[in-house]
Amino acid sequence: MRRDSLSKPGFMPWSRRAFLKSLPVGAFGALTGCATPPFPTYSSQPLLQPEIDIHCHVINIRDLPAFDMIMYVLVENRLLKPLARPLAKLVVAIAKEPSPTGAIEIDELKWMVASGATSGQDDPSRDPLLLFARGVNRFVEDHIDSPRAKRRPRIADENRQALDRIYETFLGKQQEGIVARSAAEKSLFYQNHALEVARAMQGKAPADDPAAIGPRAEFDSYWALFTNLFMEFAPLCSMYRYRTASYLENFVGPPRPVRLVTPACLDVTNWIKRDWSSEEPPSATPIAEQARILELLSLVQPAGVALHGFVGFDPAQWVHDRNVGSDGLRVVKKAILEQGLVGVKLYPPIGFRAIGNDGCKFPDFVSRKVPGFGARLDEALMTLYTFCRDHHVPIMAHCAPTIGPPEDLERAHPEHWQHVLDMQGFQDLRLNLAHSGGLFFWYKGARKHAWTDKVADMLACGRYRNLYADVGDVANFLTGVSDEDTKNLIANMRTMPKAARNRLMYGTDWPLLARLPDFKKYRTSFEPVLSDLLGTTDLSPFFFRNAASFLGLTSDSKTRQRLADFYRSKQRAWPDTLDAFLQPPSARIIA
Repeated sequence: MRRDSLSKPGFMPWSRRAFLKSLPVGAFGALTGCATPPFPTYSSQPLLQPEIDIHCHVINIRDLPAFDMIMYVLVENRLLKPLARPLAKLVVAIAKEPSPTGAIEIDELKWMVASGATSGQDDPSRDPLLLFARGVNRFVEDHIDSPRAKRRPRIADENRQALDRIYETFLGKQQEGIVARSAAEKSLFYQNHALEVARAMQGKAPADDPAAIGPRAEFDSYWALFTNLFMEFAPLCSMYRYRTASYLENFVGPPRPVRLVTPACLDVTNWIKRDWSSEEPPSATPIAEQARILELLSLVQPAGVALHGFVGFDPAQWVHDRNVGSDGLRVVKKAILEQGLVGVKLYPPIGFRAIGNDGCKFPDFVSRKVPGFGARLDEALMTLYTFCRDHHVPIMAHCAPTIGPPEDLERAHPEHWQHVLDMQGFQDLRLNLAHSGGLFFWYKGARKHAWTDKVADMLACGRYRNLYADVGDVANFLTGVSDEDTKNLIANMRTMPKAARNRLMYGTDWPLLARLPDFKKYRTSFEPVLSDLLGTTDLSPFFFRNAASFLGLTSDSKTRQRLADFYRSKQRAWPDTLDAFLQPPSARIIA
C-alpha cells in the first residue's frame, strides 16, 4: 500500500474506495475466497517483558480544536509563552491541510482490515521539510498578508515577530536587516527561505545559541524547542492515526516483545468559543468517528502489540443531547459494549469539576443558557459514573493544572474526585488520576506541588482499591538526575507513601511528548531512576501490572469478557498478546 505523501489530502485510488463502498460495515468475513477475514499472526513464542502505555493518544490535528489546545501547551514553556499564539497558528498551518479526516482514515482502515494489512506496514509519512515550507507559506498568506490580517496590524506584527525569532535562530547572520525591510519584502523573505530554515532545523545546534545555557540547555534552547515542535510534533499531527500508533509502539527504548497501548480521545469542542487562528467555530472529528477509528485500529495491529482505546466524554454534550431527546451516553455505550474500547476519558481542566458543578459559572457559549447548567453537568457525570461502576469500566481523568483555560484549571483538582469516590457505592470506581496531579511540578518551590501530595494521600489511604495514577509526560526524567528540578522531584517521590508508589502506572502522553527534546529517551530514562527510587530492579508493577489491574484484564473480569465478545464478533482469534499481562508477579515493586 503506497501513496504519494505529497498528493492532495484524502486521495485514494477509485478502485479501493469503490470496493469499500460495496461492503456493509463490518462484513469483511463475506469477501470472496475468504471463509474468515485475514488477521495478523500472533507469535506463539514465550511473551516476555510486557508493557502497557496507559496514557497516550493517536489523534491527528483534526481531532481537537487544535489552535487552542496547542496554545495551552506552549504557554507552559517560559521561552515559548510570549510566542504561543502565533506558534500555535503555525503548527495548524503546517499540519491541518495534509492531515486525513476521520472519514478518510476509516475508509483506509477498512481496506487494511479487509486485506490483512497492519499499521506497521509501509505508508510514506509526510516530509517534515516540505511540510514546514508549505506551512510557512500558508501562515504568511493567512495570518500576515490576508485582508483580515491587514485589518489587525498588531496581530500581524505578532505573527511576524514569531517568524523573525524562528529565522533568527536558524539563519543567524542571514537574518540581519530583515527588521528594516518592508512588510512585502519580509513576506517574500519568509517564503523564499522557509525550506532553508527547515534544513537548518535538521542540522546541528548552533554553539553560540545564547539561550542554550544552564543544566537544562536542551529544554531552554529556542533551537531545540523549535526543532522538535516543527520537525517532530507538527508532522505527527498531520499523519494518519495508524501511523501515529505505529510510532507510539516503537519510539521509546528497546523493542518490547509485547505491548498494550490504550490511546484516549478527548471531547472538548463545546468548551472552545472559536478557533482564534481562523475566526471560525472550532471543529473536531466527531467523537463517534474517533471511536470507530480506534475500533478499526485494534484490528490491524502487528504481532506482539494490542491496542484498545478510551472514548472521550463531554458532560456538556450530554446535557445538550438530552435537551433534544437523545441518549447522551450512546457513543460511550457503543464504544465500550461493541467496539472494543476499554475505558472513558474525561478532561476537567477544560472547565468542569468531577462533581459539584452546581453553582459554578459557565460561559453562555458552553451552557447555551440552559437553566441549572451546573446541576445538569453533575447529572451527566453521575450517569457516566453509574454506567462505569456497573460495567467495571475504567475512567482516565486529566488531573493536573495544565492545558486548559487558566481560570478553569482548578476544576481538575483531585479533591473533586475524592468527593466522587466518597459517595455511597462509588468507592471501587476504576479511576486513573492522569499525570498524578502534576507530578512534573512536584519539586521544591513549585507552586502547584500540593496536587500530587493530595493524589498520594488518596492512593495510600486504603479506601479506594481501584484508584491509580499515571506519570504521563514527566519531562523531568529526560534530563536524568543531573538536573536540579529532577533531583528535587525524586526527593519528593521518596517521601511518597509506599502504598501510593505501588499504584503508579507508566504512560507517555504520546504524541504530546514529541514536542520535547530527547523524547526518544523517555522510556529508558525511567528505569535507572525508578530502580534507585524504589530499591528494586523489578519494575513490572509500574510498567504493566498496575495498569493490567486498573483495566481489569484478569481472566474473570467484565473488561476481558467484553474484549472476548468483540474479537468473536469480528471473527478474530483472541490475541495471546493480552494473556501476557496475566503472568504471575515475581516480586512486588515495594517490599
